Amino acid sequence: MAKTAIMTGASRGIGREIAKRLAADECSVVVNYSENSAKADELCSRNVTANVIAPGPVAAELFRQGKTQEQIMRLSKLAPMERLGEALDIARVVSFLAEPDGGWVNAQILGANGGYA
Repeated sequence: MAKTAIMTGASRGIGREIAKRLAADECSVVVNYSENSAKADELCSRNVTANVIAPGPVAAELFRQGKTQEQIMRLSKLAPMERLGEALDIARVVSFLAEPDGGWVNAQILGANGGYA
């Protein structure tokens, strides 16, 4: 069955990497209903899952803005893996959710953060 991913912000950074990964996985990418729960509920009744990814610190332009190198290094050491996430790390999680193996995951906020708390 073909999968469709609903996302926003695919022009750069994490969103761009996710869109590229989903395209490589032959998924369709469509619109966002982030502020319309009735529309999201309607989608669920059509065998469409609706999940949210909550990434931790990711080595992306938006994360680096306004931070010193020292702050970035300190934050990168807070997760058990002692590194910042990469856009591809987040794209892999989204790809899993869009594939059949992720089909039972629904209505969740998934922390994709390397254990960062």
